[in-house]
Amino acid sequence: MEAVQKSLEQLAKRAPGLHSASSSAKAAATTPTVHDSIDRLIARIEAAKAALSSSSAAADPAVVVAELKASVESAQKSILDRQKEFHAALGKATKTLDKKFPIPIDGVADPALFSSSEAQAALERVVLNHLQRTGDWDTALKFAGEAGLALSSETERLYVQLHTVTAAMGSGDLRPAIQWAQENRPFLESRKSALEFALHRSQFIRIAAGTILPGSDGGVAENRDPDGENVEMLSASIDALPAAASAPSNAVVVAMARTNVEQALAYGREHFKPFRTTHLAEIQRLFTLLAFLPAFLPAPAYGPEGVDSVPVEHLIPTVPLIYRPLMDTRLVHAPLLEPLFKLEFCARHRIAKEAPLAIGVEVGAGGALNRIIKVKAVMKESGNEWSQADELPIEIPLPNRLRFHSIFACPVSKEQGTEENPPMMLACGHVLCLETLNRLAKGNGRFKCPYCPTESYVNQAIRVMEPRVYTHYTTPPATPGAEWVRFVLLSDTHSQTTSVPDGDVLLHAGDLTTLGEADDLERQIAWLESLPHGVKVITAGNHDFCTAPGEWHDTRGRELNAKYGIPHDAAAPLKAARILKACGMQVLLDATSTFVVDRPETRHYEWSVHGSPWSPEFERWAWNYTAAQAKKMYEHVRDVDILITHTPPYELGGLDRIHNGTSVGCQELTRRLTAAHHHKDALHPKLHVFGHIHEARGTHVMCHEQGETVLVNAALVEYDQALWNTQRKFSYDVVAQPVIVDIRVPS
Repeated sequence: MEAVQKSLEQLAKRAPGLHSASSSAKAAATTPTVHDSIDRLIARIEAAKAALSSSSAAADPAVVVAELKASVESAQKSILDRQKEFHAALGKATKTLDKKFPIPIDGVADPALFSSSEAQAALERVVLNHLQRTGDWDTALKFAGEAGLALSSETERLYVQLHTVTAAMGSGDLRPAIQWAQENRPFLESRKSALEFALHRSQFIRIAAGTILPGSDGGVAENRDPDGENVEMLSASIDALPAAASAPSNAVVVAMARTNVEQALAYGREHFKPFRTTHLAEIQRLFTLLAFLPAFLPAPAYGPEGVDSVPVEHLIPTVPLIYRPLMDTRLVHAPLLEPLFKLEFCARHRIAKEAPLAIGVEVGAGGALNRIIKVKAVMKESGNEWSQADELPIEIPLPNRLRFHSIFACPVSKEQGTEENPPMMLACGHVLCLETLNRLAKGNGRFKCPYCPTESYVNQAIRVMEPRVYTHYTTPPATPGAEWVRFVLLSDTHSQTTSVPDGDVLLHAGDLTTLGEADDLERQIAWLESLPHGVKVITAGNHDFCTAPGEWHDTRGRELNAKYGIPHDAAAPLKAARILKACGMQVLLDATSTFVVDRPETRHYEWSVHGSPWSPEFERWAWNYTAAQAKKMYEHVRDVDILITHTPPYELGGLDRIHNGTSVGCQELTRRLTAAHHHKDALHPKLHVFGHIHEARGTHVMCHEQGETVLVNAALVEYDQALWNTQRKFSYDVVAQPVIVDIRVPS
């Protein structure tokens, strides 16, 4: 856009009558603007007129006319020169614009789209709504006046309230948000929203961490700590934590009447009661957290961050690993709460979650318009036209947060599924569009499936609802209904913990540890066991050395331990085996199992699942196989509902591409996943979760004759590249959220 801006600036300089061609006085005199040339010519004409009409000195008319003619020709030449300069700049600007935006949109957009008064008024209302959504009140008022739109006091009140509450949240004051949540509790409960509980949880944790909240009684002058006395008390309480826990003195008991722990206890007792039936496990974790925190006198938060500067970094070492996600400010404070409040506020007042104008501009400017223009030109050259007014002839790539509706294409007619022509599942499991079924039935309702010998009836087909996949969310989506099961997917946590949304089934696709130490594994298992999911199924990965067979651990495992400076523990495989056997989860190390979701309202169904820790060979790490062994690794795996592998399949959805674009997934898995339904090796699970390639995390829906398979690379972490480059040490940070997939229970 810099070239466009530069050309437009040059065009403005050449505009006739507006700018001189040069900034210097000497050059401006010789190259005057059009206005200056005309003004000078008028002055000379007036002077010639005065000279001819003067009685004092008779001027020679021929001389006066000749001079005047020369002045006219000079002015004409100057004006023509300025016009040539302007048109040259205009032509250059036009070429620059054509180069940047090569094709006009006249052939794509309907010229009459906003010609009617109703359409024009609708567009103006969208613009006004956008100005109000962004808090630009002055511009909104002026625009409404010029457009002749009536301003609704109720709408303005809603947007003012939204901005006021979110601004208070940004500064650390949650009281307005809590008040709104309490006033709208019935609505939030009907949506199973966690907003009010999340707000109180944030207050509870900040009080426990020692922050004095706005409007609290803890902010009186005598509690301020300019000399650092409370900091010293905090340090002393951390150092003496075990002793204080075993033998508290009377002085300590008196002091705790005003400590952070006592204030948090009081807050929790007062505000957590309405959530005992819905968030009991979380409340128990919060109160248990207090047992590990040191007690000290709270002090106001200092520094540029203000009252929302939660001083948790000095408290984290005192908290066990499984409770540390509660201390993560990114998960429990403003970064989570503000989007969650906006979501519920907009839902309560039936306004769009995002400004429609902003979404439309983002989608169009993000590449959609250019793609449509290009394919329109190609189709016009080939003599084709769009067959459907409401369809696009090509797929427009959009980020996940802008994918509001999924699309099904009938494998027979190639028609796009719509509300009027929805995808329908036959008794044999194949899926076709409704119109295709009606054509096949030919009026009698009976027909043969195009993909298998099964005969079906139209009235036996059921409407298909595709799996719901959530990769980015400020708060977990509402719990699905009785016909659905919620799967929460993790992989490659590498000794890290994070906030995990609740669900029916938790799946982990391996690489629980950093370098396979048994103690590391034990901590990860303890964290996973603390999560509330009713069913948990896990496998291992190539980093989980201690879970690998003993012969590998004693040979190649010993070499890798030496390479990365890990003390070799010959008993690690036995320790790991005991840890995994004792845990309350299904651990599938190349094994198949089943589970049932025990929810009273959910239809009984026995889900089959296979878990495999194997992945293609990489420096002979744990659970590696060669290309020649790949077929043998999966030949015993039959068609299951859920497939968990540490490795991704090869080139399916790009979920196995490393940083340079090379695909490193398993080709044997891809062969079986893409095999025809009747093939003996066909493997078509409803869900396939994996990890291994961190940078390729994402989702992909693969269609086949039986329906769909949701592929998910659920890797959560990235490693510290600088630390690896300088010291060859692994250090990981959580950079993604667990993926949520809701799947309809099969009939």
